[in-house]
Amino acid sequence: MKEKLITAVLILAVAMCSIYTGCDSMTSMGDSNVSLPETPSSVKATKYSSTSVQISWSAVSNASSYYVFYSTSSSFSSSSTYVTVSSASTIITGLSAKRTYYFWIAAVNSTGSGEISDSASVSM
Repeated sequence: MKEKLITAVLILAVAMCSIYTGCDSMTSMGDSNVSLPETPSSVKATKYSSTSVQISWSAVSNASSYYVFYSTSSSFSSSSTYVTVSSASTIITGLSAKRTYYFWIAAVNSTGSGEISDSASVSM
């Protein structure tokens, strides 16, 4: 549990750093021989059911995984929930009906997390 909390705090710190200051020293956490991944593009959110959304985006060539952040707030913040996925699409379940959700994607590799994508939204 402690490791998950530390990882979550680091991920959010990296994401916030990338968004607001672009500080490379925090996002470059690992392999210095590998460039940080590019920012995912073409993010699309589609209602999949009354409580789930399908998210897709353009794959990033040097990404090993992606963080999918989501929130009912249109502004990205450290309180955004996230999941880690290995492909350029996923289905987010357990959402509340009659709410609008916003989604952001960050590509990840052995060096760290790249910039956060533009948001995509969907109304449930």
